[in-house]
Amino acid sequence: MPTKSKAKMSPKKSLNQFEVRNRSVVLLGGFSPQSFSGEMLIANEIVPKTWNWKFGDFISTPALTMVQINGGELEFRVERNKIQLVDNGFPKQGSGSKRFPEFAKRIVQKQSYLSFLALGINFLGVVIVEDGEEYIKSRFLGDRDITPGHPVSTLGLSLVYMLDTDTDRRLVVKLDPGSIESVGPLSMPTSTGIVFQGNYHVPLAPDANVKSITTHLNGMDKDWELLEEIVRTI
Repeated sequence: MPTKSKAKMSPKKSLNQFEVRNRSVVLLGGFSPQSFSGEMLIANEIVPKTWNWKFGDFISTPALTMVQINGGELEFRVERNKIQLVDNGFPKQGSGSKRFPEFAKRIVQKQSYLSFLALGINFLGVVIVEDGEEYIKSRFLGDRDITPGHPVSTLGLSLVYMLDTDTDRRLVVKLDPGSIESVGPLSMPTSTGIVFQGNYHVPLAPDANVKSITTHLNGMDKDWELLEEIVRTI
């Protein structure tokens, strides 16, 4: 009886050409958006005057407060269920981007009376390949069909890495073929290939102290190093 040949998975390649579009920090909880303003951020020394940050016009409603900082290098957004900080300057490290981790930590430190339920540290970018769809299919499916007679036309992946079972800290990496346009007001060309998103997520206990949250924020550079290693070897 003839034996069936096993489907082959393409060998790993090193993907050296990729672009990072931004990184962000998300704090989940319960917040009052209208209590946040440029004056409040400066008065409470969340943004020290010595940083010389330039705030754009605040959009403020009961459901949403948002503002661009330094011409869009950074974005600050507060909704009722989350505070989101976006660094569009990463990894070039402009004047605002260099202080981005400290900005996130100062929000937690200066607003320690708030109850934070979870912390997310996220990265968004694109791997530059000629055909992202074909690359992912050949890399992870090889020459086989999941359902015989019905070939897969598009394949996206979600990879979950459990990093700490005690705190339930995990990394979710999503890979999808496609294009990514400029994020925020900073002008960048549209790039095509494999769009990747890396989300580090850790639930926070109701009594989570400032130190435990800032410890996670202090590891932002190492978080990027791990994600970069994963992206380069997908």
